[in-house]
Amino acid sequence: MWPITITDVDRTEIVLKGPIRVKFDLFPVNDNGGRFSEYHYNKILVNGEKLDRRWMIYSQTKDAIYCFPCRIFGL
Repeated sequence: MWPITITDVDRTEIVLKGPIRVKFDLFPVNDNGGRFSEYHYNKILVNGEKLDRRWMIYSQTKDAIYCFPCRIFGL
């Protein structure tokens, strides 16, 4: 759960801990029949290289994904 207002002290503490990855065998299915997957934490580039999307975080309470820096710094 994120605080409603993020103070500089909160922000510093959260950034030092870094993003936390939620892992499930099966994520919940949304109204459209889709679901998030751990597969989305990575991007496969055209040359086959796997790129870790460390910036991506999943919210269990909202069943949504967020950009970690955007959430922390309000971008």
